[in-house]
Amino acid sequence: MSEHPSHFIYEELNARRWSVRDLVFRMRRYESERDWAINQLAVEMYLDTHNREIVLDIQMAQEFGVAFDINPVFFINLHEQWRNSAGDTSETEKKG
Repeated sequence: MSEHPSHFIYEELNARRWSVRDLVFRMRRYESERDWAINQLAVEMYLDTHNREIVLDIQMAQEFGVAFDINPVFFINLHEQWRNSAGDTSETEKKG
């Protein structure tokens, strides 16, 4: 079974000596202090809630890519690998 993408993200945070707060700042997911707080909560929920029904959206994947300077497709692929590892299918496959 594949690990949740948060495993990779937490490893990167530790290697860079960043907090989740630092990550959200680098993701540039905010236009106001209120937006910043909401987006920090969204990132924390994604990282800490390993619910296979929670889908990594394109916007968050792109912002992880910006923060870590990694192609966002990497995060989408990690997420899909993890979801599919327990026999789940992607949202696209469910709809198709």
